[in-house]
Amino acid sequence: MLIKDEDVDMSNTTSAKSKKLYDCTHCDRSFRWLRNLKRHSLTHNQSKPFTCDQCEFRSNRKDALHNHVSNKHVDADKPYKCEHCALSFAQRYTLARHMQTHAEDKPYKCADCDFSCKFESYLKRHLSTHVVGKAPRSDLKPFRCDICEYCSYDRKGLRRHVMIHTGEKPYTCADCEYKTTEKSKLVRHRKTHAREFRCAVCEYKTRFKAQLTRHASALH
Repeated sequence: MLIKDEDVDMSNTTSAKSKKLYDCTHCDRSFRWLRNLKRHSLTHNQSKPFTCDQCEFRSNRKDALHNHVSNKHVDADKPYKCEHCALSFAQRYTLARHMQTHAEDKPYKCADCDFSCKFESYLKRHLSTHVVGKAPRSDLKPFRCDICEYCSYDRKGLRRHVMIHTGEKPYTCADCEYKTTEKSKLVRHRKTHAREFRCAVCEYKTRFKAQLTRHASALH
């Protein structure tokens, strides 16, 4: 029968008596291998230095963070991928609509002026400008996304929105690999580096999470 060191208490086994055991100082668990003891010791540590940059998830184990990102933030729910860019979509018709943004022609034309566009919905929105007494939506939010129905009051809002489609994250942390679309989020993230991060295995401590991650990877 296969016995896993990390899953059982080996203090009473016959094989354990003939080998050196590594005892946990926080509970009655014992381990044949030091690496398993180190991994187990993390469960007693209250600090959680490994933080997901996409949600509020935190962990005291790097592999747990990796598993979280793989399970929660993958694009498995968007199987339809554009062959011209990096975007992917949940529905086939959404992909088909997006593909029109890569086309040169604008088949939907206004009968009252020279306006033309790629989508029928855009034409309908434009036609409202020819209705007397009705304020067109484009007057309220003139900056429009070419990929979806989003409209913005200003160009800055539109640029920030387009980053959702392109995946662009121009604001980068100088101390770690964190990236974001908004400066305010970067400022909030930078405050995390002001804290003191301690190693769960040894006495090492640092003000920067990235340095703690490198330390743990290199030595533990």
